[in-house]
Amino acid sequence: TALTVLLFAAVIFAESGFENTPLMVVVIVAIITPVLFVFLRFGLVSLVMVLLVNQVLANSPLTADLAQSHAAIGVWTLLALLALAWWTFHLSKAGRGMWKGLAGGS
Repeated sequence: TALTVLLFAAVIFAESGFENTPLMVVVIVAIITPVLFVFLRFGLVSLVMVLLVNQVLANSPLTADLAQSHAAIGVWTLLALLALAWWTFHLSKAGRGMWKGLAGGS
């Protein structure tokens, strides 16, 4: 785990161009802490989905104005992410059912 943290920190640090080192240390800690928490607490599938959703939302043309020409792409992107979230949640439950625990069933 320590080697992974160091490699991840080195990649982030290298992308920064080595400018403002104290600030980069704070940014690296702020980025690595939640990533490692998600990985250690929820597993690899959850971490992969977090990183995928981050990239999709950062690179997709999303708009609230449905008159825009790219609005359909944004709507389909959001629907695909919702379906992916549902599938990931179902996968993490290992097929035991999504709502049985909430409804009081066993």
